[in-house]
Amino acid sequence: MAYVVFENHQQSDWTPYAFVTRDYGQTWRSLVTPDIEGFAWVIKEDPGNANLLFLGTEFHLYVSFDGGRQWLKWTQGLPTVAVRDLVIQRRESDLVIGTHGRSAYIIDDISPLRHASESVLKETLHLFPVSEASQYRRGSLPVYYSPGDTSSGAPTGRTGHSSAMC
Repeated sequence: MAYVVFENHQQSDWTPYAFVTRDYGQTWRSLVTPDIEGFAWVIKEDPGNANLLFLGTEFHLYVSFDGGRQWLKWTQGLPTVAVRDLVIQRRESDLVIGTHGRSAYIIDDISPLRHASESVLKETLHLFPVSEASQYRRGSLPVYYSPGDTSSGAPTGRTGHSSAMC
C-alpha cells in the first residue's frame, strides 16, 4: 500500500489531493471527501491499524478510522494551523505533529484510536483497553536517592494499571 498527496497552491489551486494504491500503482483511489478544508501536506497510516489514517492540510489535522472513506477534523488542543508533517512514534504510540508557525504538538498515546470504529463512536460509553503502567510512590527510597532514581536497583514502586500519582 502506498499513499501520496499533491498540492498546487502556488497556482491558486487549493484543492486537496490525497490518493492510495493497493496494487503497486496500477490504480489509485482518491481519499478526499467534501469535509476536508485546504490543500493536503501529509498523510500517514498508523503502523498498528491500517484503517487509521492521519491527514495534515493547510488548516487542520484530520483522522480517518475507515481507511480514508470518512474524515473527522481533530479539534482537541490543536489550533487552526498548517499541519506540515506527521510522525507516529512507535514505542510510545504518540502522534507528533509538525506545524508551520505554531510549533510542534504531540498527541500522547493514540492507542485508543486504533480500537475506534464506527460502532464504537456510536456508543454512549466505551472502555478502551488499558496499557500496563508503573506507579511510583514518593518517599519509598532512602533520603540519599532522589525520587525516581532507578539506577540503584532499589524497588521504586509497583506495577499496575494506573498512571495516577499517590
